[in-house]
Amino acid sequence: MSLLSSTHEQSQNSVTTGGVIQNSDYHPQSPSATEALGPERARLLDEMDVALVDALQTSPRAPWSRIGEALGVDGTTAARRWDQLSAQGLAWITAYEEGGEGCSAQVELRCRAGAVAELTRALCARPDVASVERVAGGFDLLLTVIASSGGALARVLTDEVGRMNGVLTIGSRLVLRMFREGSDWRMRALDRDQRSLLADGATRRGPGRGSADLDRRLLEALAADGRRSFASLASDTGVSEATARRRVRAMLTGGRVRLRCDLAQPLSGWPVAATYRLNVPPGDLDRAGSVLTTLPEVRMCAAVSGDCNLLVVAWTRTMAEVPRFEVRLGERCPDAVVADRTVTLYTAKRMGRLLDTAGRATGHVPIKAASYSSPAS
Repeated sequence: MSLLSSTHEQSQNSVTTGGVIQNSDYHPQSPSATEALGPERARLLDEMDVALVDALQTSPRAPWSRIGEALGVDGTTAARRWDQLSAQGLAWITAYEEGGEGCSAQVELRCRAGAVAELTRALCARPDVASVERVAGGFDLLLTVIASSGGALARVLTDEVGRMNGVLTIGSRLVLRMFREGSDWRMRALDRDQRSLLADGATRRGPGRGSADLDRRLLEALAADGRRSFASLASDTGVSEATARRRVRAMLTGGRVRLRCDLAQPLSGWPVAATYRLNVPPGDLDRAGSVLTTLPEVRMCAAVSGDCNLLVVAWTRTMAEVPRFEVRLGERCPDAVVADRTVTLYTAKRMGRLLDTAGRATGHVPIKAASYSSPAS
């Protein structure tokens, strides 16, 4: 099977409008969202597309030559296929800061009828709201909110989001410990030998000393395109290529910055997302978190505050598999009690990436943690 479904090469130009980086090659009318969500979706991502995404999930900045070797094609062919997927908004690589002194929360909004669409647009424009999902359950919108401190988070939820027109109630769950996040999830298209070819062998070490302003600008550039070349990063930030390479590698190996490859979920073969809120005996929490991360459906698993202590996000292949997964969850963790569950109707924003109803990327809002001293938007 040929890697390329066409020989047409698409550019990756982008434009910036109102702080939102938009893909100028993306055309929301072609193909239609309904086609992408319907039975034809299998034709849009073939086996090689899925394998390429899996390779980039494993090693987001691996050289194209190494990716090609793992996939059994030449590097130029792999790069060309990625350019096509990226230009069409079907897959993307982003970067974001992890760890540090900040905090994140899962925020649940119940909204007035008719206000959900406008609230979704307003929340997607906020840099401190990393993700926005429209859900079916006891509330309407599920947000991931990032803040520099507990005080900053309280201000955002109470004085800003909670006062938005159309918000009826607001609830929040502070993430206390992350057992697995989206960047850890894999398409599982590669075998062990293929995956071993992608191992970079980098030794994890501290981020080293560097300019905080430079690191911030490099992170913003990588957030929009996690595979930007060192030469391009150097040109945008006004430093030498060697400096850009040194600082990016330091941030990645030091655990300060994380890269992740995402794709349009309706095209992934796992189009349904369900979020489960569990109560687990406190003494069994760590074991339960570790056990559940071995399930292939689990995208995210975190210890949280509130009336439940464990949050699990699972991607399944059909709606019918949502209750079946809950049965498997109970088999793995017999003492866990499911307190609530919601199903995502569509994701409007995922880790800063703006998405259409077919899950395709249409733009990017750089993530910035809310601070206590100044408004976040």
